[in-house]
Amino acid sequence: MERTPPATGLLKAITTRSVVTAKLAIPRLSPVHLRRPRLIAALEHNVASVTLVSAPAGYGKTSVVAEFATSHRDEVGWLSLDENDDESRLWAGVLAALCVCSAVAPDSPLRSLAVPECPTADPTFLGAVDAALQALPSRVTLVLDDVHELAPGARVALDHMTRRLPDTVRLVLLTRRDPPLPLARLRLGGRLHDLRSDDLAMDASEVADLLAKVDMTLTPAQVDVLVARTAGWPAGVRLAAQSLVVARDPDAYLDDLAGNDRAIADYLVTEILSRLPEPTVHLLHSVSICDQLPSSLVVALTDADDAAEVLDSLERATGLVTTYGPGRAQYRVHPLLRSHMQASLRRTRPHAVSALHRRAAGWFIAHAMPAEALRHLGVSEDGTALVGFLHEQGAELVEEGYGSAVLDAMTTVDADVLATDPLLLALESYAHLGRGELAAAQQALDRADAAQAATGSEAAAPLAIARARLTLAQDRLFHPPGTRQPALDALGDAWSDRLLEAQAAIAASRVQEAERLVREVLEDPRIGEFARARAMSVLAAATGLRGGFEEMADLAEKASDLGASTGRWDDTEGGTLAAVLTGYAELMRCRPAETLAGLARADLYAARMGPAVVITPFLDVLRAAARFDLGEREAAFDLMHRARTGTAVDRARDEQIALVAMLAHGMAVQLGHREEAHAVASWAAPRLTGTAEFAVMRATGPAGISRFDAARRFLEPALDGSARAELPWSAVEARLLECAIALGTGHRSRAERALTAALRAARDVGVLRPLTTMPTAVADLMRARLGVFGDLDDLAAEALAVRGRHGVLAPPALTEREQAVLAQLPTLRPIAEIAADLGVSPNTVKSHVKALYAKLGAGSRREAVDAATRLGLVRGQQPGRIPDQRRPDG
Repeated sequence: MERTPPATGLLKAITTRSVVTAKLAIPRLSPVHLRRPRLIAALEHNVASVTLVSAPAGYGKTSVVAEFATSHRDEVGWLSLDENDDESRLWAGVLAALCVCSAVAPDSPLRSLAVPECPTADPTFLGAVDAALQALPSRVTLVLDDVHELAPGARVALDHMTRRLPDTVRLVLLTRRDPPLPLARLRLGGRLHDLRSDDLAMDASEVADLLAKVDMTLTPAQVDVLVARTAGWPAGVRLAAQSLVVARDPDAYLDDLAGNDRAIADYLVTEILSRLPEPTVHLLHSVSICDQLPSSLVVALTDADDAAEVLDSLERATGLVTTYGPGRAQYRVHPLLRSHMQASLRRTRPHAVSALHRRAAGWFIAHAMPAEALRHLGVSEDGTALVGFLHEQGAELVEEGYGSAVLDAMTTVDADVLATDPLLLALESYAHLGRGELAAAQQALDRADAAQAATGSEAAAPLAIARARLTLAQDRLFHPPGTRQPALDALGDAWSDRLLEAQAAIAASRVQEAERLVREVLEDPRIGEFARARAMSVLAAATGLRGGFEEMADLAEKASDLGASTGRWDDTEGGTLAAVLTGYAELMRCRPAETLAGLARADLYAARMGPAVVITPFLDVLRAAARFDLGEREAAFDLMHRARTGTAVDRARDEQIALVAMLAHGMAVQLGHREEAHAVASWAAPRLTGTAEFAVMRATGPAGISRFDAARRFLEPALDGSARAELPWSAVEARLLECAIALGTGHRSRAERALTAALRAARDVGVLRPLTTMPTAVADLMRARLGVFGDLDDLAAEALAVRGRHGVLAPPALTEREQAVLAQLPTLRPIAEIAADLGVSPNTVKSHVKALYAKLGAGSRREAVDAATRLGLVRGQQPGRIPDQRRPDG
């Protein structure tokens, strides 16, 4: 970094003290220097007497402080140190640097003080310096760069400065390692402010800004990878940026950053590794195979009892090793250094790699960390040890969410060994099953049966368990409830088998049995967090089936939070189930965007299972309802229709059919598509006749065309409790429809009671959505009665607010003839032509147009078409595209 020389007026004072002018120059900022406002703010706003900027090479210490100094040039004195600076030279340089500041007057003693041979031991000299500094009219900053280069004899002077300089001087120390100063005492007294490698590391936004300076653009995901690979180390980021400019494949380059980038490797060697003793470099080679390094693992990998002490010294000297955890007894090597050492290990000591991985695996097995042991065994080239380990602990790993790791490890097993080992093949089937890969699970199990028949090995019992697990999953996902007898007797004793039993009970609507089985799993103190999260997701499903909607939502959210904390929850059966249930709950709470986000987490797992399974159309049903609530009405309607008419839905349970039917029917009614609403009710009739949901759907049709007596008769079973409810919120829909019927027949008091009952039911269940999609007349009544609902007022106000905020306007019910006339309005055809096409008189068409205007709140043809388009009653029409015609007379 180039340096800007000090003002020429100061050269005489500098020369008399034998200080090299360049040592006082603030380093010039590079043309591609990245300004870092957050760090400059930290330097400007702290009031401590001493600021310690301590970090390894390449963290940009000098450039950051130089940026600060350049913008405060009159207030900052700069001194770059080297190994030749003894005590006397240090004091001479300090006085010369202070004289650069404008606060030091031309006649200040600081400009003429002679530096004695042992200045720190000379009270006269120190007193004169102190008095001169105390007399400064404003505070100045003294920057000492490269403090780690300072000669041992000068440390007494540095110690004096940190403890004795007056408040008119702030000291900023730049160093690669902490100097031998009483830092803890200074920190405790509030006199020390630290900026360390974590502070100096670049964040994602700073990395993106730096890349922009070299005309390089990465995706946010690629930037995140670069930050992770470099840990934000500025030198590494800068070197990588230069290489990325010419890299053909940024992703491939980032995958092995330290191995791909020669400049980074050279920097690490020149600035860090070349300064370390050979035994220390050998130690870094040995520990590079592991990311997290407990002290006992370090000893196991290196055969050196003092290995932890060596890492401690590296932390103090370089900052590229960090300690963490209880008692700071675990270590982590900087990711770039570790990657470089791994590549160097493979190049210089290839024979040692497998042995080190075997050692690591042994340590992890001894410390009950099977997943880490599996990872090291998979690359250890010790096939016998790997197969033995998979036999012993593979099933447990799959149950704890490590199925992908098991499958990865199995790819390293000799093909002939795998083909003749039915236990391994059964384990492969189980791992595929855990990932939702049902076809692959079946294929592996078929191969296991063949291997068993060919070898005659004693694997019959494990194969029976594997077969039972797969069969239960297939029955639950591919066959209608009650059509096949689940093979429960063949299951094992694992907690995961109890959950399979619980899921079979849910499929058979034996809710109490399912809840009992899951609670037995949750009460087992031996299970881990992944198992607990998976059990909670199954319990959430059982609770929802029982009607406990709020409890279901709470359990699903807790399962997601707990599962996510394990780092292996996404794309698992438990994670998918919890995501679907959470998405359903969010939909009924009128949070459609959150619904879509939750469902997206379930997509990959569902895709692996294939489109024939029951869960796939349900994802689309919930997604369609959410998109409908967000205003994407045409696309949502099409998606809902495809999902409902798919063959997989027919294999669903009754409550699942009820959910599809109620959401699809409600959407059709809101859009005024009476034929579709009738089709939905007819489709659901074979499964839902006798249910409250079917009663609501059956009554909605006549209510929409003012046949209120028939509507009330059809609805009555849902109101008096004689019809069973498959969904907990169907009672809300039934009471809202009762309210609409009562309003239509002029029974306002009955309508008010029904509306209150609907609000109470919604509160008890914990849903909001039905209250936001109610007919306009019911919403008007709710608005008129705000303030008299008592403890239900807040819920009513929230429903009306959401309705207004989302633009939720339930379309009016239109007769078939009104729908036919409405479809013609965007065409600009005269009334007479429309009448001729429909086979009615123009006056009849005019009557229908007037009725449409009234129902849509329109005063013209254009306003009617615009309103109908917004409500989804007219499809594919752009609002405002037809002339304004005020009178419906053609």
